[in-house]
Amino acid sequence: MNVQILGMVVLVCVTFVSFSTDVSAGFMDNFNKLNQAVQQTTATVENAKYTVKRAGAVIPKSNKPKQPAQAAKTAEVKPAGSMTSKDKAAIEKAKRAWVAAFKSEDWDALVDQYAENAVLLAPDEQAINGREGIRAYYGTDEDTSNEVFKAVAMGGDSNIVYVQGEFSFTIKSGNEPPVDASGKYMEIWQKQPDGNWLITHDIFNANPA
Repeated sequence: MNVQILGMVVLVCVTFVSFSTDVSAGFMDNFNKLNQAVQQTTATVENAKYTVKRAGAVIPKSNKPKQPAQAAKTAEVKPAGSMTSKDKAAIEKAKRAWVAAFKSEDWDALVDQYAENAVLLAPDEQAINGREGIRAYYGTDEDTSNEVFKAVAMGGDSNIVYVQGEFSFTIKSGNEPPVDASGKYMEIWQKQPDGNWLITHDIFNANPA
């Protein structure tokens, strides 16, 4: 081969190898840069996802307040007012009717001062419920005289009132000598839909002999 031609071939080969090397190096460099850019982008996306997730856990999705669940409807309870002088006078009048019925042994008139579902708690007795039971209890009572019933305390509101009192009377049973008795009582009076006051709970007991 001609020396001149051989030299040209060698030159071409060297140039091609150099060009290939440069191209390869440039390609790898660009590839590495692209790969780094992809990795950085991926990391940025992951960081963004994490930030959004944390923000979602802390910051409400909406500032609009949630509507409270509809509460079950309940009957409106209006507070009772204080006991008035009119209430006090009505209860005292009803109690006088009770005492008059007790003295005259008019048990029908006496139980008219009790509510239908009233409860009587008498000494050494089971609870007596209702007007009929209360009438039967008083109907078997011994004869009494010198009856005195005195209220010593009263309080409550315009619907329910308590009355604390004391009593004394003389008991006459058959041929036995008369016996003086005394004791105390507590009554609960409740205003009825018609405006009248009736006893709902009545408890009494004797003082020590």
